[in-house]
Amino acid sequence: MKSVLFLFCTFFLCTSCQWFQTEKVTSDAFLEEELKTINWNDIDSYPLFESCDESADKTVQKSCFEETLLQHIYTQLSNTTLQSDQTLNETIQLHLIIDNSGKILVDTITGNSIVFDEFPDLKTTLKNSIAALPKTAPALKRGIPVTTKFILPVVIATQ
Repeated sequence: MKSVLFLFCTFFLCTSCQWFQTEKVTSDAFLEEELKTINWNDIDSYPLFESCDESADKTVQKSCFEETLLQHIYTQLSNTTLQSDQTLNETIQLHLIIDNSGKILVDTITGNSIVFDEFPDLKTTLKNSIAALPKTAPALKRGIPVTTKFILPVVIATQ
């Protein structure tokens, strides 16, 4: 009876070691699983101008970035004389790229052709306005600077 018990315990010990082993995960498998969990369409923090609070939550950061950008463009446009013979109330879209070093670039400017026919220098003025912006801190994703794209609507209204 003791020998049967001894054999049973020995067999149990030899096979039970597999239950306590941890499965080794390769770095490639870990990376693949981690990449599946990342939401690539969302960033952790928005690009920031010096006047914006980097410790604020994302909605405040986004609002500060957009308001600073719009205020700068408005100031630049108000320093430019734009006159029209017709009444306009159109929205154009400024497609911006903020690269991972914080540089802001104009990708494209889209909108109704009437606006660009009426104001032929508008695209150049907007591009110069963006080029004159102060440097920004880039957007961050998991602590790493990333390139982001924004579409900024600009309303052109004349009386």
